[in-house]
Formats: sequence, C-alpha cells, structure tokens
Amino acid sequence: IAYLVLKDSELRRIYDTHGYDGAERSESYMESSVFDQDPYVVYEKFFEGEDAGDRQYLLMNADDPHVADDPNEEEKIKLIYGEKPIPPILVDDDDGV
Repeated sequence: IAYLVLKDSELRRIYDTHGYDGAERSESYMESSVFDQDPYVVYEKFFEGEDAGDRQYLLMNADDPHVADDPNEEEKIKLIYGEKPIPPILVDDDDGV
C-alpha cells in the first residue's frame, strides 16, 4: 500500500501534509481506493512490469548479475565453496517452490 501512496504524487502530497488519516479520507471519495488493493496483486503487477512506470523503474534499477559490487566477491565464493561451480537452485513449477 505504501508503494501506491508514494507512487501517486497527489496522494503522496496529501499523505505528507495530513498523514495516513488524511490520505485515507481523500481516498474514500475515489471509485477505487489504494487502501482496498490486495498487496499481493500490487506486488505481482509491479514485478510483472504491467505499468510503464514500474517497468521503467525495474529496468533502471535492476542489479546486473554480471557485475560484482565487491571486487573480491569471486575470491570469497571460492574460499567458501572451493573451485567447484555453485549448483543452480532448482524450482519445481508445480507448486512454486
């Protein structure tokens, strides 16, 4: 819910000025309130990139898996796991685990 409030500049202004209660009162006049949204659906839609703004945010802020933040990261991994490559994590698509 916080993401939806901060994403909307007008609602964010209302929240900054009047707090949570003010934002909730403001949304009570809307046909669809951000406070009635299912957080899981909001989460899924964000990471699916359905909204152009969300998609742009994801593209601009995604970590590049090929760039190490720590220049010694590969050496540390070798100390922990040895010279063997780290096996990939397997995901069972049937139950999402």
